[in-house]
Amino acid sequence: MSQLIYTQGIRHKGEQKKLKSRIIGGMWLIGILILTIIGLLVVNYYLTERVQSSESKLDEALEQYKEVIENYDIILQKYEEVKMEQEMNSQNFEQEKANLLQEQERLLKEIESLKEELQAKGDTKGQVKSTGKVAYLTFDDGPSENTKKILDTLKEHEVPATFFVTGAGLQQEDTKALYQRILDEGHQLGNHTYSHQYSYIYASKENFIKDFNRLEKEVFDLTNGKMVMVRFPGGSNTQQYRKYNKNGVNVMAEIKGELTQKGYVYVDWNVDSQDARTKELKSKKAIIEAVVQGASKQKTAVILMHDAPAKTTTAEALPEIIRQLKEKGYEFKALTPNSEIVQF
Repeated sequence: MSQLIYTQGIRHKGEQKKLKSRIIGGMWLIGILILTIIGLLVVNYYLTERVQSSESKLDEALEQYKEVIENYDIILQKYEEVKMEQEMNSQNFEQEKANLLQEQERLLKEIESLKEELQAKGDTKGQVKSTGKVAYLTFDDGPSENTKKILDTLKEHEVPATFFVTGAGLQQEDTKALYQRILDEGHQLGNHTYSHQYSYIYASKENFIKDFNRLEKEVFDLTNGKMVMVRFPGGSNTQQYRKYNKNGVNVMAEIKGELTQKGYVYVDWNVDSQDARTKELKSKKAIIEAVVQGASKQKTAVILMHDAPAKTTTAEALPEIIRQLKEKGYEFKALTPNSEIVQF
């Protein structure tokens, strides 16, 4: 009996041990399941976040794509508008060009028609009926501020002239430029000595030539133009040398001989504007009368005027002088070695 009880006790303990082992195994299994579930939940959460993030980025990319498409459409629309505008402008340009060509052709025909009318009247520009009368406007002692006004008038009336210059204008930049302007506008430059000082230039031939050559060189260096026309201060018949040369030498004869030998041509005048006859400034009216009346007596009128700084009324008188001489049939020219030369 006791053996049976002992045997049953041992069997009962074995069963308890097995049961305990099974319970522990079940608990481990449950723990593993729980951990697996937790792991799956974590993985699921992570994957869900990644998917949501990817979806968000995809949405942003889609939005950006939509914006690009919209911007492309806008740009394309603007391009079409610009292209259309350019085509319209091109058409307008071609039309304007055609209109201008037609207008040019019309104006040319009008000009030709006017020329024919003027030719019929014998009064076309460049074909003025010649009277054989020539006026040479000459200006001594410049250039100065008055020369600017004179050049403006000559340009306006398309009249050439001759300027017998001195070295005074070389001392200032504003008048220095006038030597070149005189040549550029089709006028003639002539040598009137550098200093214009009678006491020096007429004391001897050597003094005169030195002074003369100084102006020649400085003007040539400035303009690259050689002056072949000459006007003696006081004219070629001046007797000033008698006053300043004490040796009884005919200085003027020596000067004329040397200049002529070197190819220079000296010129006097046969019409005096009288703008330098007195120390007082001649009136504009008096200058006009002196020139017009004096020229009327000459078929070839070499007119003496002055453009020194003080001779303001000479510049003022010039437009009317030109107008009246044109009315009398004078053609204006600049002096050259081939001109009809007036010498005392």
